[in-house]
Amino acid sequence: MTRVVSALKAFDAVILMNELNSQDQSDFLSDILGVPRDTYFSLANTDAMNAGVEKKGKREKARFYREILSKLSLKKLQKQLYSENELEIEFFHHAAKLNKIMIDQWKRERSDAWHNTHIHE
Repeated sequence: MTRVVSALKAFDAVILMNELNSQDQSDFLSDILGVPRDTYFSLANTDAMNAGVEKKGKREKARFYREILSKLSLKKLQKQLYSENELEIEFFHHAAKLNKIMIDQWKRERSDAWHNTHIHE
């Protein structure tokens, strides 16, 4: 896992699929790619998040399939899926931490840049 996390850190941006419609994720990606934030293809202007099933709210997006398995009394299958995907789940947690670090750094840099351009006014 150490090699995988090191490789992940080499990317300029780590974006989480379940956060694609977040304004911060969209603006961060636009800035990284040098694309204006208000373009029609900006993440904030698309509504393609898992379009097969309509979901309401962040909780439902994160837990939708897990709750379906529970409601269908498929706890054994849920445990098996979790067991078989344990490394991917661990990797996701590392990616989520790295995404937060990157977003926080981007916000600081953006704030510093704004402050530096307005301090002389």
